[in-house]
Amino acid sequence: MLKNVWIGWDPRDAEAFAVARHSIRRRSGHIPVHAVVLDDLRRSGLYYRPTSKRNGRLWDDISDAPMSTEFAISRFFVPHLATAFQSSRTGWALFVDADVLC
Repeated sequence: MLKNVWIGWDPRDAEAFAVARHSIRRRSGHIPVHAVVLDDLRRSGLYYRPTSKRNGRLWDDISDAPMSTEFAISRFFVPHLATAFQSSRTGWALFVDADVLC
């Protein structure tokens, strides 16, 4: 059974992402670690939910609410992304924020 860990990536927290990835790899070197990057999802045409910048903050236009991170909503793509990485469509995927340590 394949296992994957997905970490939310935000350019403001790039260092936290690197620490989280290192921590996971140090404890579980065999588990693939991936980033959930909003710009990558947009470029691939998967993420098209409208957002804007208001007073320097990322804003979700549909819910009319601020987004604390770029992965506030894109984290819900993990099941789709995980199946794209697995040919057998079995196993599990875990999403964590960038401030996790193992």
